Amino acid sequence: MRRQIILTCAMAALLAFCVAPATTWAAGGGGGGKGAKLRQAGATIAEKLGLTADQKAAAKQILTTAHEKAKGEQDHKAKLAIYKEAVAKIRAEVLTEEQRTKLDELKPKIQEWIKEHHLGGRGQQGAKV
Repeated sequence: MRRQIILTCAMAALLAFCVAPATTWAAGGGGGGKGAKLRQAGATIAEKLGLTADQKAAAKQILTTAHEKAKGEQDHKAKLAIYKEAVAKIRAEVLTEEQRTKLDELKPKIQEWIKEHHLGGRGQQGAKV
């Protein structure tokens, strides 16, 4: 269960980095580590999906709302449900059919990247988003 929560939350974080402008992260001081890797992976996913400015704004709103709801939750299953719902809503309401197909194609690589970077390197080494 914990692994599923980490994977779902990391996917939501990657989507958040996809939709936030680079200046948002630069203004916050940026830094290195996992945050920098998430920003780069998010930018790569956004580029591969070809997200428009309007799509980024819509997805950002969905993720912001989910994050606010999840902050108050103590139950991990409830947090997982909130983030799953947000990802599903982005897929259904923001992405085009072509982008959904492309995201489905990228999903195994994204999951391996998440495992490698957020589950202690237990994923396939060297996996690229």
